[in-house]
Amino acid sequence: MTPPAAADAPTSVLIAGGGFGALETVLALRALAGERVSITLLAPNDELYYRPLSVREPFSEGPAQRYPLSRFVEDFELTWAKDSLRYVAPESSSLGTTGGEQLGYDTLVLAVGAARYEQHFHGAAIFDDARADEVLRGLIQDVDEGYARSIAFVMPLGKTWPLPLYELALMTASRAQAANRDDMKLYLFTPERAPLDSFGPEASDAVAEMLEQAGITFFTSSEPQVGPGQVAPRPGAGPGQTVQVQRIVSLPELRGPDVRGLPIDHEGFIEVDDSFAVRGLDRVYAAGDACSFPVKQGGLAAQQADTIANTIARSAGADHPPTPRQLEIRGILLTGGRPRYLTAKLIGQSGFRSEIADECPWPDASKVQAPYLSPYLSALDQAREAGRDKPADPIGRYWGPP
Repeated sequence: MTPPAAADAPTSVLIAGGGFGALETVLALRALAGERVSITLLAPNDELYYRPLSVREPFSEGPAQRYPLSRFVEDFELTWAKDSLRYVAPESSSLGTTGGEQLGYDTLVLAVGAARYEQHFHGAAIFDDARADEVLRGLIQDVDEGYARSIAFVMPLGKTWPLPLYELALMTASRAQAANRDDMKLYLFTPERAPLDSFGPEASDAVAEMLEQAGITFFTSSEPQVGPGQVAPRPGAGPGQTVQVQRIVSLPELRGPDVRGLPIDHEGFIEVDDSFAVRGLDRVYAAGDACSFPVKQGGLAAQQADTIANTIARSAGADHPPTPRQLEIRGILLTGGRPRYLTAKLIGQSGFRSEIADECPWPDASKVQAPYLSPYLSALDQAREAGRDKPADPIGRYWGPP
Protein backbone atom coordinates (compact mmCIF):
# COMPACT_ATOMS: atom_id res chain seq x y z
CA MET A 1 0.00 0.00 0.00
CA THR A 2 1.27 3.47 -0.83
CA PRO A 3 2.06 5.46 2.36
CA PRO A 4 0.29 8.78 2.99
CA ALA A 5 1.90 11.76 1.31
CA ALA A 6 4.17 14.01 3.35
CA ALA A 7 3.11 17.61 3.83
CA ASP A 8 5.47 18.88 1.09
CA ALA A 9 4.88 15.94 -1.28
CA PRO A 10 2.50 16.12 -4.22
CA THR A 11 -1.03 14.91 -3.65
CA SER A 12 -1.27 11.26 -4.63
CA VAL A 13 -4.24 10.85 -6.97
CA LEU A 14 -5.34 7.37 -7.95
CA ILE A 15 -7.61 7.21 -11.01
CA ALA A 16 -9.40 3.92 -11.62
CA GLY A 17 -10.44 3.41 -15.24
CA GLY A 18 -9.05 3.61 -18.75
CA GLY A 19 -11.83 5.33 -20.70
CA PHE A 20 -12.86 8.88 -21.56
CA GLY A 21 -13.70 9.95 -18.00
CA ALA A 22 -10.47 8.62 -16.54
CA LEU A 23 -8.19 10.08 -19.22
CA GLU A 24 -9.95 13.43 -19.27
CA THR A 25 -9.30 13.55 -15.50
CA VAL A 26 -5.61 12.82 -16.16
CA LEU A 27 -5.22 15.62 -18.71
CA ALA A 28 -7.30 18.12 -16.76
CA LEU A 29 -5.33 17.45 -13.59
CA ARG A 30 -2.02 17.91 -15.38
CA ALA A 31 -3.29 21.17 -16.89
CA LEU A 32 -4.75 22.54 -13.67
CA ALA A 33 -2.47 21.11 -10.96
CA GLY A 34 0.76 20.32 -12.82
CA GLU A 35 3.33 18.73 -10.52
CA ARG A 36 1.23 19.42 -7.43
CA VAL A 37 -0.22 15.96 -8.00
CA SER A 38 1.26 12.56 -8.71
CA ILE A 39 -1.07 10.35 -10.72
CA THR A 40 -1.48 6.59 -10.73
CA LEU A 41 -3.74 5.12 -13.40
CA LEU A 42 -5.39 1.80 -12.54
CA ALA A 43 -6.54 0.34 -15.85
CA PRO A 44 -6.47 -3.17 -17.34
CA ASN A 45 -6.78 -2.11 -20.99
CA ASP A 46 -3.88 -1.50 -23.35
CA GLU A 47 -5.75 1.03 -25.48
CA LEU A 48 -8.36 3.73 -25.46
CA TYR A 49 -10.90 2.58 -28.04
CA TYR A 50 -12.89 5.41 -29.61
CA ARG A 51 -16.17 3.57 -29.16
CA PRO A 52 -18.62 6.29 -30.29
CA LEU A 53 -17.45 5.86 -33.89
CA SER A 54 -17.77 2.06 -33.89
CA VAL A 55 -21.33 2.42 -35.20
CA ARG A 56 -19.79 3.14 -38.63
CA GLU A 57 -17.91 -0.16 -38.87
CA PRO A 58 -20.74 -2.43 -40.14
CA PHE A 59 -21.34 0.11 -42.93
CA SER A 60 -17.72 -0.16 -44.15
CA GLU A 61 -16.93 3.41 -43.12
CA GLY A 62 -13.65 2.56 -41.42
CA PRO A 63 -12.68 1.27 -37.97
CA ALA A 64 -12.79 3.37 -34.83
CA GLN A 65 -9.39 4.66 -33.74
CA ARG A 66 -7.38 3.11 -30.94
CA TYR A 67 -4.81 4.95 -28.81
CA PRO A 68 -2.20 3.12 -26.68
CA LEU A 69 -2.39 3.92 -22.99
CA SER A 70 1.41 3.75 -22.89
CA ARG A 71 1.42 7.03 -24.85
CA PHE A 72 -0.59 8.73 -22.08
CA VAL A 73 1.64 7.19 -19.40
CA GLU A 74 4.76 8.64 -21.00
CA ASP A 75 3.37 12.02 -22.02
CA PHE A 76 1.64 12.80 -18.73
CA GLU A 77 4.10 11.15 -16.30
CA LEU A 78 1.76 8.53 -14.92
CA THR A 79 2.34 5.43 -12.88
CA TRP A 80 0.36 2.66 -14.56
CA ALA A 81 -1.07 -0.17 -12.48
CA LYS A 82 -2.28 -2.56 -15.17
CA ASP A 83 -5.04 -4.20 -13.18
CA SER A 84 -8.74 -3.84 -12.34
CA LEU A 85 -10.58 -2.48 -9.33
CA ARG A 86 -11.98 -5.08 -6.93
CA TYR A 87 -12.96 -3.09 -3.82
CA VAL A 88 -12.40 0.21 -2.04
CA ALA A 89 -11.43 0.52 1.64
CA PRO A 90 -12.15 4.19 2.43
CA GLU A 91 -11.23 3.84 6.09
CA SER A 92 -7.60 3.13 5.09
CA SER A 93 -7.59 5.29 1.92
CA SER A 94 -6.79 2.26 -0.18
CA LEU A 95 -8.28 -0.12 -2.71
CA GLY A 96 -7.78 -3.70 -3.76
CA THR A 97 -7.23 -4.96 -7.28
CA THR A 98 -8.34 -8.19 -8.91
CA GLY A 99 -4.67 -9.16 -9.05
CA GLY A 100 -4.39 -9.00 -5.27
CA GLU A 101 -2.53 -5.70 -4.96
CA GLN A 102 -3.44 -2.97 -2.48
CA LEU A 103 -2.96 0.63 -3.59
CA GLY A 104 -3.16 3.71 -1.38
CA TYR A 105 -4.25 7.21 -2.29
CA ASP A 106 -4.73 10.73 -0.98
CA THR A 107 -7.56 11.26 -3.47
CA LEU A 108 -9.42 8.63 -5.47
CA VAL A 109 -11.30 9.11 -8.76
CA LEU A 110 -13.51 6.26 -9.96
CA ALA A 111 -14.20 6.21 -13.69
CA VAL A 112 -14.51 2.46 -14.19
CA GLY A 113 -17.56 2.54 -16.46
CA ALA A 114 -20.72 0.51 -16.18
CA ALA A 115 -21.34 -3.18 -16.43
CA ARG A 116 -23.26 -4.15 -19.57
CA TYR A 117 -26.27 -6.38 -19.32
CA GLU A 118 -27.71 -7.74 -22.54
CA GLN A 119 -31.48 -7.62 -22.22
CA HIS A 120 -32.59 -10.80 -23.89
CA PHE A 121 -35.06 -9.69 -26.51
CA HIS A 122 -35.84 -12.86 -28.43
CA GLY A 123 -33.52 -13.21 -31.41
CA ALA A 124 -32.15 -9.67 -31.15
CA ALA A 125 -28.67 -8.67 -32.27
CA ILE A 126 -27.25 -6.65 -29.36
CA PHE A 127 -25.07 -3.81 -30.58
CA ASP A 128 -21.70 -4.10 -28.88
CA ASP A 129 -19.42 -1.20 -29.71
CA ALA A 130 -16.38 -3.41 -29.08
CA ARG A 131 -17.62 -5.90 -31.72
CA ALA A 132 -19.82 -3.73 -33.92
CA ASP A 133 -18.57 -5.06 -37.23
CA GLU A 134 -18.76 -8.67 -36.09
CA VAL A 135 -22.31 -8.32 -34.75
CA LEU A 136 -23.93 -6.26 -37.52
CA ARG A 137 -21.90 -6.59 -40.73
CA GLY A 138 -23.96 -9.62 -41.84
CA LEU A 139 -27.22 -7.73 -41.28
CA ILE A 140 -26.09 -4.79 -43.42
CA GLN A 141 -24.97 -7.18 -46.16
CA ASP A 142 -28.44 -8.75 -46.07
CA VAL A 143 -29.94 -5.27 -46.49
CA ASP A 144 -27.73 -4.69 -49.52
CA GLU A 145 -28.61 -8.04 -51.08
CA GLY A 146 -32.34 -7.98 -50.35
CA TYR A 147 -32.46 -10.80 -47.79
CA ALA A 148 -33.50 -8.53 -44.90
CA ARG A 149 -36.79 -6.73 -45.67
CA SER A 150 -37.94 -5.67 -42.19
CA ILE A 151 -35.92 -4.63 -39.13
CA ALA A 152 -36.98 -3.40 -35.69
CA PHE A 153 -34.60 -1.28 -33.61
CA VAL A 154 -35.64 -1.80 -29.98
CA MET A 155 -34.46 0.35 -27.07
CA PRO A 156 -34.08 -1.48 -23.74
CA LEU A 157 -36.12 -0.26 -20.77
CA GLY A 158 -33.14 0.25 -18.44
CA LYS A 159 -30.32 2.80 -18.50
CA THR A 160 -28.47 3.17 -21.79
CA TRP A 161 -27.16 5.87 -24.13
CA PRO A 162 -29.80 5.85 -26.90
CA LEU A 163 -28.00 7.74 -29.69
CA PRO A 164 -26.37 4.68 -31.34
CA LEU A 165 -29.74 3.00 -31.95
CA TYR A 166 -31.01 6.07 -33.83
CA GLU A 167 -27.76 6.15 -35.80
CA LEU A 168 -28.10 2.49 -36.73
CA ALA A 169 -31.72 3.00 -37.83
CA LEU A 170 -30.98 6.11 -39.91
CA MET A 171 -27.82 4.68 -41.46
CA THR A 172 -29.66 1.46 -42.34
CA ALA A 173 -32.44 3.49 -43.97
CA SER A 174 -29.86 5.42 -45.98
CA ARG A 175 -28.15 2.19 -47.00
CA ALA A 176 -31.47 0.65 -48.09
CA GLN A 177 -32.32 3.74 -50.13
CA ALA A 178 -28.91 3.62 -51.84
CA ALA A 179 -29.60 -0.01 -52.74
CA ASN A 180 -33.05 0.91 -54.14
CA ARG A 181 -34.70 -1.18 -51.46
CA ASP A 182 -38.22 0.27 -51.71
CA ASP A 183 -39.62 -2.82 -49.97
CA MET A 184 -37.65 -2.20 -46.76
CA LYS A 185 -39.70 -1.66 -43.58
CA LEU A 186 -37.93 -0.17 -40.56
CA TYR A 187 -39.31 0.35 -37.05
CA LEU A 188 -37.95 1.93 -33.88
CA PHE A 189 -39.36 1.27 -30.41
CA THR A 190 -38.27 3.41 -27.46
CA PRO A 191 -39.46 4.01 -23.89
CA GLU A 192 -38.54 7.69 -24.31
CA ARG A 193 -41.43 10.16 -24.40
CA ALA A 194 -40.07 11.48 -27.70
CA PRO A 195 -37.09 10.58 -29.90
CA LEU A 196 -33.85 11.46 -28.09
CA ASP A 197 -35.84 13.45 -25.53
CA SER A 198 -32.76 14.00 -23.34
CA PHE A 199 -31.73 16.62 -25.92
CA GLY A 200 -34.92 18.62 -25.35
CA PRO A 201 -37.97 19.40 -27.48
CA GLU A 202 -36.40 21.28 -30.39
CA ALA A 203 -33.84 18.60 -31.15
CA SER A 204 -36.32 15.83 -30.43
CA ASP A 205 -38.84 17.25 -32.90
CA ALA A 206 -36.14 17.47 -35.56
CA VAL A 207 -35.08 13.86 -34.98
CA ALA A 208 -38.72 12.74 -35.23
CA GLU A 209 -38.96 14.50 -38.60
CA MET A 210 -35.74 12.80 -39.73
CA LEU A 211 -37.17 9.39 -38.83
CA GLU A 212 -40.35 10.11 -40.74
CA GLN A 213 -38.45 11.32 -43.81
CA ALA A 214 -36.32 8.17 -43.71
CA GLY A 215 -39.43 6.01 -43.68
CA ILE A 216 -38.85 4.70 -40.15
CA THR A 217 -42.03 4.06 -38.16
CA PHE A 218 -41.37 4.83 -34.51
CA PHE A 219 -43.19 4.08 -31.26
CA THR A 220 -42.46 6.25 -28.20
CA SER A 221 -43.35 5.66 -24.52
CA SER A 222 -43.24 1.96 -25.34
CA GLU A 223 -42.57 -1.14 -23.27
CA PRO A 224 -41.44 -3.35 -26.11
CA GLN A 225 -42.69 -6.93 -26.11
CA VAL A 226 -40.52 -9.06 -28.34
CA GLY A 227 -41.51 -12.48 -29.59
CA PRO A 228 -40.36 -14.73 -32.45
CA GLY A 229 -40.39 -12.48 -35.49
CA GLN A 230 -42.56 -9.78 -33.97
CA VAL A 231 -42.48 -6.72 -31.71
CA ALA A 232 -45.37 -5.03 -29.89
CA PRO A 233 -45.03 -1.55 -28.38
CA ARG A 234 -46.50 -2.56 -25.00
CA PRO A 235 -48.09 -5.46 -23.12
CA GLY A 236 -51.59 -6.23 -24.38
CA ALA A 237 -51.10 -4.42 -27.69
CA GLY A 238 -53.55 -5.59 -30.31
CA PRO A 239 -52.64 -7.26 -33.60
CA GLY A 240 -52.88 -3.92 -35.39
CA GLN A 241 -49.98 -2.54 -33.31
CA THR A 242 -47.76 -5.62 -33.48
CA VAL A 243 -45.26 -5.58 -36.32
CA GLN A 244 -43.80 -8.63 -38.03
CA VAL A 245 -40.06 -8.35 -38.61
CA GLN A 246 -37.23 -10.51 -39.84
CA ARG A 247 -34.47 -8.92 -37.74
CA ILE A 248 -34.27 -7.14 -34.39
CA VAL A 249 -31.44 -4.89 -33.20
CA SER A 250 -31.10 -3.60 -29.63
CA LEU A 251 -28.64 -2.00 -27.21
CA PRO A 252 -27.30 -3.42 -23.96
CA GLU A 253 -28.67 -2.10 -20.69
CA LEU A 254 -26.17 -0.50 -18.34
CA ARG A 255 -25.82 -1.65 -14.75
CA GLY A 256 -23.59 -0.15 -12.10
CA PRO A 257 -20.17 -1.68 -11.37
CA ASP A 258 -21.36 -2.55 -7.83
CA VAL A 259 -17.99 -1.82 -6.21
CA ARG A 260 -17.65 -3.24 -2.72
CA GLY A 261 -16.95 -0.61 -0.05
CA LEU A 262 -18.82 2.23 -1.79
CA PRO A 263 -22.37 3.58 -1.42
CA ILE A 264 -24.37 2.33 -4.40
CA ASP A 265 -27.96 2.69 -5.58
CA HIS A 266 -30.35 -0.17 -6.33
CA GLU A 267 -28.79 -0.67 -9.78
CA GLY A 268 -25.19 -0.77 -8.54
CA PHE A 269 -24.19 2.76 -9.59
CA ILE A 270 -21.91 4.75 -7.27
CA GLU A 271 -23.89 7.44 -5.44
CA VAL A 272 -22.51 10.95 -5.93
CA ASP A 273 -23.54 14.47 -4.95
CA ASP A 274 -23.76 17.52 -7.21
CA SER A 275 -19.96 17.91 -7.28
CA PHE A 276 -19.51 14.20 -8.14
CA ALA A 277 -18.04 13.44 -4.74
CA VAL A 278 -19.02 9.98 -3.54
CA ARG A 279 -21.65 10.39 -0.85
CA GLY A 280 -20.35 10.11 2.70
CA LEU A 281 -16.68 9.67 1.73
CA ASP A 282 -13.81 12.13 1.92
CA ARG A 283 -11.70 12.81 -1.18
CA VAL A 284 -13.37 10.11 -3.25
CA TYR A 285 -15.08 11.03 -6.55
CA ALA A 286 -16.82 9.21 -9.38
CA ALA A 287 -17.44 10.19 -12.99
CA GLY A 288 -18.98 8.71 -16.11
CA ASP A 289 -21.15 5.65 -16.51
CA ALA A 290 -20.13 4.26 -13.10
CA CYS A 291 -21.79 7.06 -11.13
CA SER A 292 -25.47 7.54 -10.34
CA PHE A 293 -25.94 10.55 -12.63
CA PRO A 294 -28.89 9.48 -14.80
CA VAL A 295 -27.56 10.31 -18.28
CA LYS A 296 -24.70 8.16 -19.58
CA GLN A 297 -22.57 9.76 -22.30
CA GLY A 298 -18.84 10.24 -22.97
CA GLY A 299 -19.03 14.02 -23.25
CA LEU A 300 -20.85 14.27 -19.92
CA ALA A 301 -18.24 11.98 -18.36
CA ALA A 302 -15.58 14.45 -19.54
CA GLN A 303 -17.44 17.40 -18.01
CA GLN A 304 -17.81 15.52 -14.73
CA ALA A 305 -14.08 14.72 -14.86
CA ASP A 306 -13.23 18.40 -15.37
CA THR A 307 -15.32 19.38 -12.35
CA ILE A 308 -13.54 16.76 -10.24
CA ALA A 309 -10.09 17.76 -11.52
CA ASN A 310 -10.79 21.40 -10.69
CA THR A 311 -11.76 20.45 -7.13
CA ILE A 312 -8.65 18.29 -6.68
CA ALA A 313 -6.34 20.93 -8.18
CA ARG A 314 -7.68 23.60 -5.84
CA SER A 315 -7.27 21.34 -2.81
CA ALA A 316 -3.67 20.68 -3.94
CA GLY A 317 -2.96 24.43 -3.90
CA ALA A 318 -3.63 25.46 -7.48
CA ASP A 319 -5.23 28.87 -7.87
CA HIS A 320 -8.32 28.20 -9.99
CA PRO A 321 -11.88 29.41 -9.51
CA PRO A 322 -14.48 26.71 -8.83
CA THR A 323 -16.02 25.15 -11.92
CA PRO A 324 -19.69 26.15 -12.29
CA ARG A 325 -21.89 23.07 -12.61
CA GLN A 326 -23.64 23.59 -15.94
CA LEU A 327 -23.64 20.32 -17.81
CA GLU A 328 -24.29 20.33 -21.52
CA ILE A 329 -25.01 17.37 -23.77
CA ARG A 330 -23.38 17.55 -27.18
CA GLY A 331 -24.08 14.77 -29.61
CA ILE A 332 -23.20 14.14 -33.24
CA LEU A 333 -25.95 12.09 -34.88
CA LEU A 334 -24.59 10.02 -37.76
CA THR A 335 -27.26 9.50 -40.41
CA GLY A 336 -25.65 7.89 -43.44
CA GLY A 337 -25.58 11.36 -45.00
CA ARG A 338 -24.63 14.65 -43.40
CA PRO A 339 -24.33 14.38 -39.61
CA ARG A 340 -26.51 16.52 -37.37
CA TYR A 341 -25.23 18.33 -34.28
CA LEU A 342 -27.39 18.26 -31.16
CA THR A 343 -26.89 20.42 -28.07
CA ALA A 344 -28.84 20.68 -24.83
CA LYS A 345 -28.26 22.21 -21.43
CA LEU A 346 -29.10 19.55 -18.91
CA ILE A 347 -31.35 19.46 -15.86
CA GLY A 348 -32.16 16.00 -14.55
CA GLN A 349 -32.88 13.68 -17.46
CA SER A 350 -34.36 16.25 -19.85
CA GLY A 351 -32.71 18.93 -21.92
CA PHE A 352 -33.61 22.57 -22.24
CA ARG A 353 -32.50 25.28 -24.65
CA SER A 354 -31.91 22.46 -27.08
CA GLU A 355 -30.57 23.02 -30.59
CA ILE A 356 -29.93 20.96 -33.70
CA ALA A 357 -27.63 22.17 -36.46
CA ASP A 358 -26.40 21.07 -39.88
CA GLU A 359 -22.95 22.54 -39.24
CA CYS A 360 -20.81 21.93 -36.17
CA PRO A 361 -21.50 24.79 -33.69
CA TRP A 362 -18.59 23.88 -31.39
CA PRO A 363 -14.87 24.61 -31.70
CA ASP A 364 -14.14 20.89 -31.99
CA ALA A 365 -16.14 18.39 -34.08
CA SER A 366 -15.04 15.31 -32.11
CA LYS A 367 -17.74 12.72 -31.42
CA VAL A 368 -16.92 13.00 -27.71
CA GLN A 369 -16.55 16.60 -26.58
CA ALA A 370 -13.72 16.53 -24.02
CA PRO A 371 -11.98 19.92 -23.51
CA TYR A 372 -8.56 18.46 -22.67
CA LEU A 373 -8.65 14.98 -24.18
CA SER A 374 -10.09 15.81 -27.61
CA PRO A 375 -7.29 18.20 -28.71
CA TYR A 376 -4.71 15.68 -27.53
CA LEU A 377 -6.32 12.83 -29.50
CA SER A 378 -6.45 15.09 -32.56
CA ALA A 379 -2.71 15.73 -32.17
CA LEU A 380 -2.10 11.97 -31.96
CA ASP A 381 -4.16 11.49 -35.13
CA GLN A 382 -2.09 14.11 -36.93
CA ALA A 383 1.13 12.51 -35.74
CA ARG A 384 -0.07 9.10 -36.94
CA GLU A 385 -0.90 10.50 -40.37
CA ALA A 386 2.58 12.02 -40.53
CA GLY A 387 4.19 8.71 -39.60
CA ARG A 388 5.21 9.74 -36.10
CA ASP A 389 4.42 7.97 -32.84
CA LYS A 390 3.86 11.20 -30.88
CA PRO A 391 2.94 14.86 -31.54
CA ALA A 392 5.71 17.04 -32.95
CA ASP A 393 4.92 19.89 -30.55
CA PRO A 394 6.28 19.65 -27.01
CA ILE A 395 3.82 17.80 -24.85
CA GLY A 396 4.00 20.65 -22.38
CA ARG A 397 1.46 22.52 -24.46
CA TYR A 398 -1.21 20.10 -23.21
CA TRP A 399 -0.28 20.92 -19.63
CA GLY A 400 -2.32 24.08 -19.79
CA PRO A 401 -5.91 25.21 -20.23
CA PRO A 402 -7.53 24.04 -23.49
